[in-house]
Amino acid sequence: MEIRYGVEMTALGAFERIARRSPKALLERIFTSRESAYCRSKRFKHENYGARFAAKKAILRALEIEPKPSLFRHIRVRNRANGQPLIDLSKTFCRRFGIDLKKTAIYVSLAHEKQYAVAAAIITRR
Repeated sequence: MEIRYGVEMTALGAFERIARRSPKALLERIFTSRESAYCRSKRFKHENYGARFAAKKAILRALEIEPKPSLFRHIRVRNRANGQPLIDLSKTFCRRFGIDLKKTAIYVSLAHEKQYAVAAAIITRR
C-alpha cells in the first residue's frame, strides 16, 4: 500500500477581498458552482473558500502534481451529512494522472480561523 501526504496553509486576506467584491470569473476558475454555493451560504465566506483552496493544493501536493489553476476545478470538496469533507476527482483528472478511484482513498481535514486556513490530505493507493 502506498500512502501519500500533503498539507497546505493559505492566508485568507485575498479570499476575504474576493468574497466581498465577488469577482465571479476568478472564483469560477477555482471552485465548482456547488463549492461556491456552499461557501456563499456561510457567514465567513472567505474562510470556507480558503479552506477548500488549501484542500485542493494539499491534494495536488500529495499526488506530486504542480498546482496549476486549470486543475483546481477538477478537485471538488463537498461535505458528508456529518460535516466531514469528502473529495471528488473528475474523470478527466483521473485519466490524465493515472488515478484509479477503485484503488485510491482520499482523506482531508480542514481548519480555518480569521487569518489562515489549513488542509491536510492523506491519499492511500492499493
